[in-house]
Amino acid sequence: MRGANALSLNAGMSLLQSYGHDIGGFEGLQPSPELLLRWVQLGCHSPRFAINCYKTGNDSFAGDVIEPWMYPEVVQHIRKAILRRYEMIPYLYGLMLQSTRTAIPPQRWTGWGYEADPEVWSSKVLKDGETQYWLGDTLLIGGVYEPDVSEAKVYLPKRGHRDPGFLNTNAPYQYLSAGAWHTISSPWKASIPVLARIGGAVPVGKDHQVVAPGDKVNEANLPADGKRGVEIFPPPEDISDGETWYTNTWLEDDGISPPPAKIASFTLSYSASATEVSVKYEKETGAFEPPWVAGGLAVILPVGDNRRVVSGDGAVIEARRQNESGRKRFHIVAGDQRA
Repeated sequence: MRGANALSLNAGMSLLQSYGHDIGGFEGLQPSPELLLRWVQLGCHSPRFAINCYKTGNDSFAGDVIEPWMYPEVVQHIRKAILRRYEMIPYLYGLMLQSTRTAIPPQRWTGWGYEADPEVWSSKVLKDGETQYWLGDTLLIGGVYEPDVSEAKVYLPKRGHRDPGFLNTNAPYQYLSAGAWHTISSPWKASIPVLARIGGAVPVGKDHQVVAPGDKVNEANLPADGKRGVEIFPPPEDISDGETWYTNTWLEDDGISPPPAKIASFTLSYSASATEVSVKYEKETGAFEPPWVAGGLAVILPVGDNRRVVSGDGAVIEARRQNESGRKRFHIVAGDQRA
C-alpha cells in the first residue's frame, strides 16, 4: 500500500492521472481480513478503485481471486467504504474533468499548494509520499499500514499564520490545527484518517450506481443521477469571524459526449459566524444541465455543527432532517421551485 501511494503520486505528475492500487495485491498471498479492509478504505480515496489480481496457485496457471465478500466478518465494513466511494463520485469525477483541462492530478503530494511550509521539505516521510496525500484540494488522506494498529500520525500542512486548519471527518470529529503532526484515531473497522481542509467542499451524490445523464440505453435499469449535495467544512464556532468567504467550484458533464465535453460548472461559497453559515450558489449550465439541478442542492454541515444555514444571495433555503451520519442538511431550492 505504501509503495502504491508513491507510485500514484508519480503517475499523476506524469499525466497518468486515473491511477490506483490493485487492492489486496496483484500477486502473492491473499490479504488478511484486516489488510483487505484497510486497502479498500484507502483505495476508495484514490482516483482509480479496482480489486484486480492474479493469485497463482501451485501450477502457476490458475489461482484464487480477491472478492469484497470473501471474509464475512468484514463485509459490512467493506460495503460501507464502497458506498462512500459511490457517494463521492461527483467529487472524484469533477477532479478528473479538471485534470483533462489543466493537467492537475486528482491525487497530490502533501506539499501541493503548501510549498511555504518547511515541514513538507524537511520530513523524509512526507517527501517519500508513501503514507499520506491530498485527494483534490479538500481531503487529506492518511493510511494505516501495520496490523493491529488503531491510530495513525498525519501531518496537516499550513499555508500561513491565518490558515484555519482541518476537521476530522470521522469520530471524534475534532478540530485540528494546521502546521502540526496529529495522531488520528483509526480503528480498522471504522476508517483510515480522512481530514477535511476548513474552507473546502465535497460534492456528493447517491451512494449507489446511477445511469450517466448522456446514456441513450439503460439496460441495467439504473436510477437517474437526480441528487446532489455539497459537504462543507466551515471553521468551528469559536474561530469563525463571519467575514471570510470560502469558494469552491466543481465540474460535471454528461459522461459520454466526445471532446470537447459539454461541461457544467457549479460554485458554492460560504462564510461562517458563531451562529450561522451563509452560502451563495452559482451555476453555469448553458452547455449541459445535469438532471439533479431541477431538484435543488443540499448543503451538508459537519457532524456536531448545529448552526443554521442562511442565504447570502436571496435563495430560498429549507432545513431538512439530519442524514444517516448525523450531519445537518439544508436545501437550496431551485429557482423554478420557489413560490
